[in-house]
Amino acid sequence: MKKVCIIHHSLNPCGGGELVALTTMELLKELDYYTILITTEPTDWKRVEKLTGYRIRPDEEKTTLPFKLNKFGVYQRLLSTIGYMMYKGRCDLSINTHGDILPIPTDIIYIHFPTFLLLTDEYMFEKYSSSLFWKTYYIPYMSMEKFLVRRALSRLRSTAVLTNSSYSAKAIRKYIGVEPLVVYPPVDIDRFLPIALCESREDIIVSCGRYSMEKRYHFILDVARHLPEYRFYIIGSISSPSSRDYYNRVRAMKEKLGLDNVELLVDYPRTKQIMLYSHAKAYMHAMIGEHFGISIVEAMASSLVPVVHKSGGAWMDIVDYGRYGYGYSSLDEAIEAVEKAVKNYWSLREKMVNRAKQFTKEAFMEKMKKIIEVMMK
Repeated sequence: MKKVCIIHHSLNPCGGGELVALTTMELLKELDYYTILITTEPTDWKRVEKLTGYRIRPDEEKTTLPFKLNKFGVYQRLLSTIGYMMYKGRCDLSINTHGDILPIPTDIIYIHFPTFLLLTDEYMFEKYSSSLFWKTYYIPYMSMEKFLVRRALSRLRSTAVLTNSSYSAKAIRKYIGVEPLVVYPPVDIDRFLPIALCESREDIIVSCGRYSMEKRYHFILDVARHLPEYRFYIIGSISSPSSRDYYNRVRAMKEKLGLDNVELLVDYPRTKQIMLYSHAKAYMHAMIGEHFGISIVEAMASSLVPVVHKSGGAWMDIVDYGRYGYGYSSLDEAIEAVEKAVKNYWSLREKMVNRAKQFTKEAFMEKMKKIIEVMMK
C-alpha cells in the first residue's frame, strides 16, 4: 500500500485550511492510500469533529511537539518540517496543505495565500499591522518565508502548486513566479442544502469564523449599531490566547455599546449552527482580502444572501463582483447592503443556492484525485 504524508501544522483551528487537509485525507483513504498526518501539535479530534463534522482519522499521526504550545502560532508552522524530515523517506507522495513554503519541498503544495505578503501595502493584514508588537512578532517570519520562497523557486517548478481562488493565484503568479492551479476549497454543502427551503425566516444576519482580528467582527458591531431592528449572530472558534483576547475585545465593545441585538457564540456545534442558519436571511463577511471564504458558500447553500467586502476571493470568485450577493467598501455601504440583502431575500434565495453548488466538496475531490494520480505516476 502506497503511503502519503499530509503536512498541516495544526488541525485544531478548524478553519478553511483545515477543511482542505481533512478532505484531502478523506480522498486518500477512499483511494486506498495509507495516510500519515504530520502536525506540530497533537490534534484534538473531539474538537475537530464538533466544529467541522468530520470523523475522518489518519492511519498515523506524527507530531513535532507532544503538547499544545499556546504561543508563537505562526512560527509553529515551520516546526512541522521536523516531523516531515523524519518521515519523508516513508512517503510515496507528500502534500503540504497548510500552505507556507517549507525548507524541504513537497510534491504538492496548496498555498492558501503567500504569507510573506501580509505586511505589504497591497495585501496588508489588519492583525499584523495593528501594533508595534504584532509587527515585531511577524517581520522575522515574513523574512524567513521570503528566503524560503527564493530558495524554493526552482524546485516549485517540479511541484504541483495549488491555490484557493483567482485572487490568490494572481498574487502567487506575481510574487512567486509560478503558475498555480486554482482548486476551490471543499464545501460540504450537503449539510446545509436541506434547510435552504425553510420558510421560518427572520431578519437575522449571521457571521462565522474563528475569533481573529482580521475577521473584523468589531466592524459587524458597528453595522449592528445602526440596524437595531435586525439581529446579528457571530459564530466564532477560539483556539489561541490571541483569539481569546480578540473575543474579549469584541465582547467588551458589545457591552459598551449596549447592543442587545448582537449575540457572540463561541465554539458553536455544527448542528446548532445549521439550525440558526435555517432562520436567517443574510450572511455578513467583514474580512478585507479574504482569500476565499468557505463559510460564505455554506451560508449560500442555506439560501442566505451574502454581504462581503469588495476585495479578495470572496468578492471575485464567490459573489462574482455582485452577481450573487452584495458588496461594500465603507460602513455606510455595508449598512445599505445588509438592508438590501434582508429586503430581497425571498427573490434571491434560489439563486444563492445554485451558486453554492459550484463549490462542492465533490468538485474539490475530483480535481485533487486527478492531480494525485498524475503525481503518483
